Amino acid sequence: MAQTFVYGYALLIGVGQCAEPNFSFITVKDMQALRQSLVDPALCAYPNNDQHARLPLFTKTVAISCLTQ
Repeated sequence: MAQTFVYGYALLIGVGQCAEPNFSFITVKDMQALRQSLVDPALCAYPNNDQHARLPLFTKTVAISCLTQ
């Protein structure tokens, strides 16, 4: 069994909306795929939880609100 990378932490930030609405879903899928690679025991072996590999999904309104506070 592969060891888990318990001391590794990742905060993945992607753009959920872009100028071309037909391509917005691609940026979310990219971050989801990257997170899957990080938690895969055969690749990076990060623990599969939000404490070690977090992928928050914000709407545009929430993201702007966070930046202004």
